[in-house]
Amino acid sequence: MHRRSLPLYLAVGCLALSLLQSEGSLRVRSAHAQPHRATPPPLETDPRFGPIFTRGVEALLGQRLDEALTVFEDLYRQTPRPTLLYYLGKVAQAQQRHAAAFDLYRRFLRGAGDEIDADTRLEIQHYLASATPPECEVAVAGESAALLTVDGRIAGTLPLDHSLALLPGTHKLVLTHGRRKVETQVNLLARRRAEVRFTLVPSLALLTLTPAVLMLPELEPRALEPSLAVPLQSALRETLAQQNAVLLTPEAQAELLQRHADLASCINQPSCQERLGQLASAQFVLRLHVRANASPTSPGRPAGATSSDSGFSFSVKLLDVDVGQISVQASQTCPDCNLRRAIGQISEVTAELFRQASSRPRGTLEVDSDPPGALVQVDGRTLGTTPFQRDAFVGPHEVLVTKSGYSPYSATAQIVDGGTAKLQANLPAIVAPPSPYPRIRRIAKWSLLGVGLASTLIGATLLGVGGSRPLCADVSPGSMTPCWSGNLKPAGITFLVLGIGSLAASGGLFLYDLTSTPATTKPSAALVDSTPATLAALRF
Repeated sequence: MHRRSLPLYLAVGCLALSLLQSEGSLRVRSAHAQPHRATPPPLETDPRFGPIFTRGVEALLGQRLDEALTVFEDLYRQTPRPTLLYYLGKVAQAQQRHAAAFDLYRRFLRGAGDEIDADTRLEIQHYLASATPPECEVAVAGESAALLTVDGRIAGTLPLDHSLALLPGTHKLVLTHGRRKVETQVNLLARRRAEVRFTLVPSLALLTLTPAVLMLPELEPRALEPSLAVPLQSALRETLAQQNAVLLTPEAQAELLQRHADLASCINQPSCQERLGQLASAQFVLRLHVRANASPTSPGRPAGATSSDSGFSFSVKLLDVDVGQISVQASQTCPDCNLRRAIGQISEVTAELFRQASSRPRGTLEVDSDPPGALVQVDGRTLGTTPFQRDAFVGPHEVLVTKSGYSPYSATAQIVDGGTAKLQANLPAIVAPPSPYPRIRRIAKWSLLGVGLASTLIGATLLGVGGSRPLCADVSPGSMTPCWSGNLKPAGITFLVLGIGSLAASGGLFLYDLTSTPATTKPSAALVDSTPATLAALRF
């Protein structure tokens, strides 16, 4: 070959190679431009899984739903493809398990991506838009390619393309990878997020529930409520969502107060707020008070100004429902704030307080007593009866255990982070001192009985003597008056003596019965209060 022709051959070769590459790229693009079929061809044409897949589709079309579910789940264990999530969702929809169908369809739509044809995508989107979504979201983390089942049904393989959508209640989650398996039960609350982290070696499952916050706003003046309540609710919801928490909706609060109308009358008391938070399964109660510092008619305000242009002052309190105590609080004033700036500052303060309240260290306080059923007061607040157990903030706490008829016990419990302080209170019964009155009662008893008996005998004697004498010796008209007056005096004395005797005898019998019956000892309030408090033993 001539050297001069070598560059010509090289140029021709490069041109042919570029044409071949462009042709191949065009073929690939045209292949991607063709629409996908509703049934993915890989499973139909796969010589290993194709017959099994066809049998499952035939069972689904023939309404043999249990058979179809078994076939698709067995097939998914062998080859976990996103297409099978679609068919598992079809079976769940036909079995009226709409929560499972919603969850499977949503993750298939996210996982399959562009492989879904337009008709199938439209079908799934229409179903998701018309169905009621489950109220709970569960994020699952664990070893990649591990199989996850929920309540005995396949949910997918990790990592999931979307968090699980489940109904409130108790669910059993099982993660399997080869011969290793770990399972756990989760109790999900409505409108709450949760996260489950699995580790196969060692076999552990860690559940984290998203804390809920119940907000009780108080706006002054009331004219601010329409303009402030809605944007403030939205801003705080976004703020708490960034802190991995959820703000309960006003509708949920209204429904709760309607079912427990007695709490509406004492909503400003911490005890009622704590009870309301427990009923709502909330971890914190956010008490928010907002006041407009100036009104539109205040001197010095420009014409046409509204309440939204006034300054604001607000206070925020976070009550920890598990502890039953205000965890953190703050107050702030913004004299030149408009409505937008005020909402921003409230959100910033709330976010900071929530971070402090969530990270505040705590332990557990346990109180037991002998006898049980004693009243437990912690730092002056009555919290329950023994046996008693509750979370408490780290630090010293004054504990008082009291029961009627028993001496009170007090102790200082030192709570450490993550620890448990145990208090055992032995309450001795109160014994009343002997009374000085029984001897006096015995003397009075026998004295009255003697006087009564003697008076009765004397009166009876006088009555007998007076009855044996004639009523009157002289019955002449002139002597009638002296006859009646002379005989009446002895009779009056007789009846007087008999009356005294009866009263004395009655008093003696009463004292006899009083001293003969054993008196029940009742502890006096003064004695209970004056009994010195004894320190109970603490066991940590």
